[in-house]
Amino acid sequence: MNSRKYFIGIVAALVVSLAANPLTILAQDSTKRLILTEAITAAVNNNKAIQLSKLDESIAAANYKQTDAIYFTTSWFFLHRNEH
Repeated sequence: MNSRKYFIGIVAALVVSLAANPLTILAQDSTKRLILTEAITAAVNNNKAIQLSKLDESIAAANYKQTDAIYFTTSWFFLHRNEH
């Protein structure tokens, strides 16, 4: 009978200690305040579709420059070839 009273006493002490110290105290506050520009910047940086469209834009610009370089090199070659 003593062991039963001892067990009930331990359980009661546990319940009282948990009630006195709620578990929410252990939780971390994960909220972070952002200003609007920080939120927009974070959204743009984390959006894969926007990143892919930026890459497409860079590829298109590089292709344009390459085409432009080929055209002007050919034109320069023909202009200087005819001078001789």
